[in-house]
Amino acid sequence: MAEQMTDQKMKDIEFLFQDEVLSQHGEYLVDLLQEEIERKGLIDKEILVNSLDYETSSVQNGRYKWLQITFPDYGRYIEIGKHKRKRQSKFDTNTNRDIWGIRENSMKRKNTDWYSKNAYRSINRLLGTLMYEFTDQEIARLKGIIANRINLTL
Repeated sequence: MAEQMTDQKMKDIEFLFQDEVLSQHGEYLVDLLQEEIERKGLIDKEILVNSLDYETSSVQNGRYKWLQITFPDYGRYIEIGKHKRKRQSKFDTNTNRDIWGIRENSMKRKNTDWYSKNAYRSINRLLGTLMYEFTDQEIARLKGIIANRINLTL
């Protein structure tokens, strides 16, 4: 005879599944961001790359869960281009360009978009995991984990 699960047991299993998936995704995303920072050469004494971290949290007795990626503020400034070149006024003249047709040496902006593209691209991976990997086998595995936790506390 099949065992009927109470609503609370099913909520506990879903909560544990969401917690595991968000933790795995946080680890995946931090690794992805670290690789991207290294690939683009945005390393300044490795402070940014070593300070990337994640945490999962919940509110209202586990009703809502979220994943938070943390890093220092200057990492975000790198992405939004805080160090953009100063714009010229429309009244400034560039003699070399006007007379000789010579273009000034201008610094090309590095492709510093290391966070947004990676974070938003990974959302589909997270949604796919949440939608398609909550199978009967996964439920059975999570039941075992919850049962072990209960037995350890008794």
